[in-house]
Amino acid sequence: MGLYLGLILVVVGTAIQTAANSSGMFVASRAILGVAAGFWGATAPVLINEIAFPTHRAVASAMYQCGFYGYVRSGRHENCFADCSLVSWANPTAILVTDLNLVGGTLAAWVTFGGLSYTSDWSWRIPSLLQIGLPLLIFPGVIMAPESPRWLVSKGRNEEALRIIAEWHAGGDVVDPLVLKEMREINDALRTEQVAPQASYLDTIRTAGNRRRLFITFTLACFSQWCGSGVVSFYLTSILNSVGVTSGHQQLIITACLQIWNLLWAVAAASSVQKFGKRLLFLTSAAVMLVSYTVITALSATFADNGSKAAGLAVVPFLFIFFAGYDIAL
Repeated sequence: MGLYLGLILVVVGTAIQTAANSSGMFVASRAILGVAAGFWGATAPVLINEIAFPTHRAVASAMYQCGFYGYVRSGRHENCFADCSLVSWANPTAILVTDLNLVGGTLAAWVTFGGLSYTSDWSWRIPSLLQIGLPLLIFPGVIMAPESPRWLVSKGRNEEALRIIAEWHAGGDVVDPLVLKEMREINDALRTEQVAPQASYLDTIRTAGNRRRLFITFTLACFSQWCGSGVVSFYLTSILNSVGVTSGHQQLIITACLQIWNLLWAVAAASSVQKFGKRLLFLTSAAVMLVSYTVITALSATFADNGSKAAGLAVVPFLFIFFAGYDIAL
């Protein structure tokens, strides 16, 4: 149901964004699309974990966010909102921020690049409309996907859960040892939850182990946003302007190529999670981001001080290196 609600919200948000004739409509559409992403982000990974074959779960779940490269900036993006007072919103290089899963950023970047040839407001309306494409392609898969076996068992629908696990993990054999083992695990986990004493949020700080887990969980959530990726992605156009790359055409080419680069690194890292382990990937990610972001800052300062074109252009490859580090773990 969460996936269905997310799909409905995407349709509504896309319609409002495509038809927007004011900044209020545009911002409202972005909010609706953000809520849709919340529904998918909260339900899809859990369902993937339950449906995936046991030995495939780590890679399958790691792959989920690899398709989420959807915050795309085109040149002179501030003009979109500057033009909100105009009836037509006509601006060929207006910002388009498109959220798509399944290689969304890559497609969005190149679609936005193609929109540069339009001199009307369709330069951003067409990409806005096309963001509905992949969700509609996903819809048949959502219909065919099974319900969560764990949820079915929690509702007393054990036979349905057994058939689903058997179909997806044992070719329909309901007495396969793997199927019976998974059913036992689900029943045992639910039974344990039912008989366990009522948990309290204070439990997260009562023991040293729990305090450590809470610290890791909290700081990881913060650092995934504070590692510099937000600055680089949300203000990529401003960064490129600050180092002398001011052409909207060049900026969109860099953005589009960066999305392909991100996708390749993210998929490669997700595929390697069982081979190298999460700890090594996280440490490698942090080291690459630290070094490259330091270099980006130094080169940007050099360009600002003396206008060195070489220093400004050198920022671009280090932006790619920085995102390779981000893609590996985060």
